Amino acid sequence: MSILQILNWPRHQKALTRISNHREFEVYVNRANPRKFLSYRAASSRKKAEFLSVLDAINVDPHNLHFLDLGPGYGDSLDVCQEKGASSVSFTEIDPFFFAHNRLKKFTTPYRLNHLLKLHLLPARAFNLIWCKGSVVADHAILSERWPIRIWRFTDWLARLETLTAPGAHVVICPHWRNDGGRRRVQNVRDSIFSRIMFSHGYGVLPEIPGHNQQPDYPLTYHKTMP
Repeated sequence: MSILQILNWPRHQKALTRISNHREFEVYVNRANPRKFLSYRAASSRKKAEFLSVLDAINVDPHNLHFLDLGPGYGDSLDVCQEKGASSVSFTEIDPFFFAHNRLKKFTTPYRLNHLLKLHLLPARAFNLIWCKGSVVADHAILSERWPIRIWRFTDWLARLETLTAPGAHVVICPHWRNDGGRRRVQNVRDSIFSRIMFSHGYGVLPEIPGHNQQPDYPLTYHKTMP
């Protein structure tokens, strides 16, 4: 996503906040032509299948669960959980198009916030299933642990995230790993600082899931069942 697109977010957000139904939203999308939103829409069927494959891997049925997605994009996971009878479906989002699209689904509880900085605004001990794919960058998390000044620390974020979980909740985190021309900047991801932090907090790595784990961006998915 370009800096110019992000700079236009406040203008789009102001307009999208006034929209009250999907018909109006589609008119605005056709006029604005948001490339990222449209590319995620085109991949929706594949992303639904991907999310279902992860649910199978952790043996979780969303029925009657309280679900939270940190950065849902087009909201495929939200749709799946609603279709499967989740008790509640919540999300955090900062992209104005994704936020408006998922807000207008009506069955969701939306939080317009940056989850990296404002998890404390979400209800504690409220969620049985938390899903986070791509909205944590592993390279940034590693750097945060090395910064001499505590601006943002991944370990603090992880501790705060776990305060949102109900007893027995499942947390699934699939971070994005930076790469240059297809070559990942951190080659040995299993022995990285990121993985060592996850392991020390009780997370394991799921077996590779075709269609979900992709090289070089998404090689590992971490999972923990809370006590």
